[in-house]
Amino acid sequence: MTLLTYILTLISYLSTHVFASPPEVYHNHAVWYIGNTTNPSAPNSPNVANGLTTIVNRCPYPIYIWEAHEAYQDLHPALIPARAQKSYPIKSTYPIPQHDPCIDNCGVTYKISRTASLVGGPGGNQIQFEYSTRGAILYHDISFVDCAVVTGWQEGDAKMCPGWELAVGIEGVSGGKCKNLECGVREMCIHDAQGAYYIDDPTLKWGLGAPIGTCPGYKTGTEVKFVMCASAAPIQKEES
Repeated sequence: MTLLTYILTLISYLSTHVFASPPEVYHNHAVWYIGNTTNPSAPNSPNVANGLTTIVNRCPYPIYIWEAHEAYQDLHPALIPARAQKSYPIKSTYPIPQHDPCIDNCGVTYKISRTASLVGGPGGNQIQFEYSTRGAILYHDISFVDCAVVTGWQEGDAKMCPGWELAVGIEGVSGGKCKNLECGVREMCIHDAQGAYYIDDPTLKWGLGAPIGTCPGYKTGTEVKFVMCASAAPIQKEES
């Protein structure tokens, strides 16, 4: 590789990636749950094949996705066309510039919008699929905190959340036995230890168990699917 080719490649990479603090404070419900309900385990080993997370877009429209974690967020989103999917390796460790690397309870978030820009806060435009790992267990959740509007005690309106009108869900499809999560078609999925996050702490504020799913044994090669418009027919790639 010539020096010029290297420089052009580096510029192209930096145009879509940045190893710096995300534009807002990073918050991941799975990370919080692990940190407050489980004990620290042996650190994860870097560069271990842990399986895949797959964003499945069964919707009749394209979606945009940003990957984020404690010290990173995509500058520009990836586009997933209607009736298509995109896979990412499950991360159980990652580097944090100018700090020790994360080796335990390392959260990852996929922020999904119907537009190429993100709007946060109640009534925003992004649904978030979140996960983190500790030991041999992957913890995951669906967050509507940046799209739903709370309308009362244990009540909320998720009409601004992409995919919700045709259901969203998280499915573990291989490897360990997973506790899956689902929010049905236009459902107000505020349940005890099921459904989605409408507020950051439903246990403290509403007396409900955290809506967290788990995939024990994810290191055996689990694929975890984050499914948009889950009530629609599976796409051809899922069926193959």
